[in-house]
Parts: sequence; structure tokens; C-alpha cells
Amino acid sequence: MNLYARYVGWLYFKYFAILFIALTLFYVGIDILTNLKDMPASANLKLLYFGLTSLTAVNYVLPLALIFALITSKFSMIRSNELVSFYALGIDKNRLIKPPFYIALAITFIYVGLNFTPFAYSYEYARNIVKLSHLSRTSSDIFLKFEGKFIYIDSLSPISGEAKDVRIFDVNGSDLRAATFGRSARFVDDAWLLKEAKIVNLPQNIKLGEKGLDIKTPSGLKTLEGFKPKTIESASAENSAITISDAVDYILAFKDEGIGLNSTKTTLYNLA
Repeated sequence: MNLYARYVGWLYFKYFAILFIALTLFYVGIDILTNLKDMPASANLKLLYFGLTSLTAVNYVLPLALIFALITSKFSMIRSNELVSFYALGIDKNRLIKPPFYIALAITFIYVGLNFTPFAYSYEYARNIVKLSHLSRTSSDIFLKFEGKFIYIDSLSPISGEAKDVRIFDVNGSDLRAATFGRSARFVDDAWLLKEAKIVNLPQNIKLGEKGLDIKTPSGLKTLEGFKPKTIESASAENSAITISDAVDYILAFKDEGIGLNSTKTTLYNLA
């Protein structure tokens, strides 16, 4: 890399780091002052809230820091006559803009990559600390349709992947074919493992003397493959934070269920 490119790149990155840290601290300070009366008493939760709010600030601060760093770098080189010197040496403006452009592009790719991780949940976790004094919230009374089955879940913890009182109704048109009940369930190996499960198969031809209800009680039952806890929460809770992979899973899970996917697609485009 040419000497001028290293210098311009370092100058841009230096101003980016200064502006990014300053804007992040400003955002966090305003947020803490706004929510000071709702802060939990625990010092650990306060520190955790500070960290999560800093991660949330990245969504708003990063684009500003990238642009302002470029403007500040240019003004700095103009004041010190460095920009004129570069032009006098025959270095055109397109070659000067390449180092900041590549640095900004790399930082943007890192940010998009972070949106594949729980980094995207930072705002929701911070909000839960203020409202509930803990990271995760438990969704309750969930009723969804998945792969032609109607599913009821009394309570769901998306972080631990645990659910209580799961009921699955297999319906063919307007006829109930079978019902599966589980006192609790855990998401293991991309499927839900029902504990204390009971399967009730209803006869399709109800006639006197024919076979009646068929009730089975398997020790462990795997069902609802690919129906991830975060997908369930996103479908049941408003403004639920999701990652890029969560958004893709949600779209694939409900694409054939007649559910509007526009808001999820918008979120996916925003994250990417």
C-alpha cells in the first residue's frame, strides 16, 4: 500500500474512532438520564444495561460516525494544506477516497455480520432490564398455525428454549384428526422434545362398534421440527428483536401459512 493511502486511511480511522466513541457515550448518557427513575436496584443490572445500551447505540451512531469522519478528515487535510500537497503530487481525488471507502465498507460488513448474532437483541434485553429487571421476557398464551397444525403454548422462554403446556391440534379442513399434549417441552436438535406427552388420535369414521379414540403416551416425543423458539416469539410478540437468521427462519416457516410477512422483510432489509 502506498504511503499516502496508509496516512489517509489512518487519519480517517482515527477520526471515526473518536466520533464513534463520543456519539455512543452521548447516546448512552441521554438514555440513562431518561430512564434513571426506572433503573433496577442491582448494580450488576445497571452495568449490564449500560453495556447493552452502548450496543444499541451502534445502530444509530455508526452511519453518522462513518460520514462525519470523512468530512472531518477532509477538513483536517485542507487546514494543514495536506490535500493541496497530495493534488500537487499528482494524486487525484478518486485515489484519495479509496482508503476511507474500503475502511467504511469493512466496518459496514462487520456490522451486518453482527446482526446475525444476539447483538441484534441488545435493545430488547436493555428494555427488559428496565421493565422486568431481567434479560428475558416470557411470552404467554401463544396460539399459532404451523404446517397445517394449530399450536397453543401456555408460556415460552425463547432464550432457554423451554415451553410449558404445549398443545398441538392436527386438523384436516374442518376435521380434527389428532391432538398432542405435553406438560413441558424443550427445543433440542432443531425440534421440540415434549415431556409427559400424550397423543390422542380421533377416528375418521365415527360408527358404532368401530375403533374409538387411540391414546398413546410416549416417553419422549419430537415434533415441530424447524419451529425455533425465536420464530414463535416473533410471531406472537409485537416489536420483538430478531437477527438476520431469525428473520429468514420466520419467512421460511410462515411463507405458506397465509401470514403477512412485509414487516419481517422490512426488518430483514434494514438489518442487511
